[in-house]
Amino acid sequence: MTIEKTTTNSVIVQWIAPTDSLISEYAIRYRTGSDSQWVRLPAVQNTEAEVTDMTPGEQYTIQVNTMSYGLESNEPQQLNHTVRKYT
Repeated sequence: MTIEKTTTNSVIVQWIAPTDSLISEYAIRYRTGSDSQWVRLPAVQNTEAEVTDMTPGEQYTIQVNTMSYGLESNEPQQLNHTVRKYT
């Protein structure tokens, strides 16, 4: 899982689809270090998603999880990213 593009309030996340799996879509969610609640994005069927409405200077944890027929895997991919501040 990688960050492919960043702005002062968004990122584009890409990942590699697992092989030999019955994946119907991917669940994406994110939160800041101080939040206990995840913000869930609409599920996608490709291996890229844009996370928007992020706060400059804030560190976020972003998760991508495979889904098969509405059921999520127990092992999401995850990364941390600090949104760059205004310049």
